[in-house]
Amino acid sequence: MTGRLFNMKSLILSGVFFFFAVCDSAQAAIEWSYCNATGSVNIQNINIKSGQYGTGDELQTIKDIPFSYTCITAINTYSEPYNATISLKNVQPMVEALKKSGLGMELFIQEGSRDPVKFSWREIQAGFAGWSSSKIFGQELEQNKTYNLSGKLTVRIYAEQSFKYGFLNINIPASTFDILPYKPSTVPQPTKPYTPLSVSAFNIRMIPDNSGRVIISPSTTINMGRFYTEYKETMVPREVPFTVTAQQNVGTQIPFVAPLAIEFRTNGLTLADADSTVILKNNKQENNGFRLSVIDVDNNTPVKFNMKTDMGSIHLDNGAGGR
Repeated sequence: MTGRLFNMKSLILSGVFFFFAVCDSAQAAIEWSYCNATGSVNIQNINIKSGQYGTGDELQTIKDIPFSYTCITAINTYSEPYNATISLKNVQPMVEALKKSGLGMELFIQEGSRDPVKFSWREIQAGFAGWSSSKIFGQELEQNKTYNLSGKLTVRIYAEQSFKYGFLNINIPASTFDILPYKPSTVPQPTKPYTPLSVSAFNIRMIPDNSGRVIISPSTTINMGRFYTEYKETMVPREVPFTVTAQQNVGTQIPFVAPLAIEFRTNGLTLADADSTVILKNNKQENNGFRLSVIDVDNNTPVKFNMKTDMGSIHLDNGAGGR
């Protein structure tokens, strides 16, 4: 009798577990769907010529920044379709930094070859109020499927109000965009954890004309001596060291670090060796057999002509001594 009771209890417990399993499956619905962003959007620092800007003047447009994401859809118990949707409910720090500086922004979100979806500055500012301002930008998705998708982001920054700036560095904090598999304004919002799309912090730098100068030492003229074709002992490679230094001329309101680039222009001379050598000519525009190259001794690499090369950074400060 005891054994029979034990078996009955086992059967009852098994039935309870079975009941819970069935109920758990039945609860899966649209709010169990989610999208995970992979990687992040990195916006490069923006260097802009400072001066007078009027309302609506464009400062910079950064086009087609790629991003990717995976959307997993559950059973859909609503009439609301599945589409990749973007929400800007977490961009308030970015918005406040732009507003404080008199700037505005437009965003264009595009999936694949579809038409881009635009967020105006007014819509971006309203975005962090909640889900209702989210926008569909992706293709329609089927339920109970996994999609690996990709998109592009274009950022346009402009003057929201007239201003005149000298040296200035504006820091725009990092933010996140929420990518959802549907628009949750009329149906329950997602309940599953998901990974938002991270957008990096970046700087907008206003740099005036004549704010710096280039110093070439020991002289602006590099003298390599004379070559005599009649004397073989003079026809050997020669090296002359020189140094290029960038110096700040105008003080900044707030000290900051700015990247530098250098470019050696050839003014139409013929290049060789993957643009790292200049073929020299005589007064008759005939090849004279000489070639000129510039070596970056810090990295022991040839410099490519007519191409900007990283020169490190300059520490700009309140005075005019930054180098």
